[in-house]
Amino acid sequence: MLMQTINLNLIPVLEYVGPKYRTIAANAAIALFYSTGSVLLPWIAWGIGDWRKFSLATSVPMSFALLAYWIVPESARYA
Repeated sequence: MLMQTINLNLIPVLEYVGPKYRTIAANAAIALFYSTGSVLLPWIAWGIGDWRKFSLATSVPMSFALLAYWIVPESARYA
């Protein structure tokens, strides 16, 4: 399900960007958010301290990504 959400948001980005910059746009978006999340995750775990609360704090926001299926258009041409 996560990969479908990532692809759902990535396809409109690639349609808006010209062919010359598609590789940069696709890789930069994933790299920036993934690396920022990877750097912040240990600090969030340290700050929360309890693995159950940490589990909830990291999974509940991801449940909002399920709404993207109905909110984000499938193609830039549909908007």
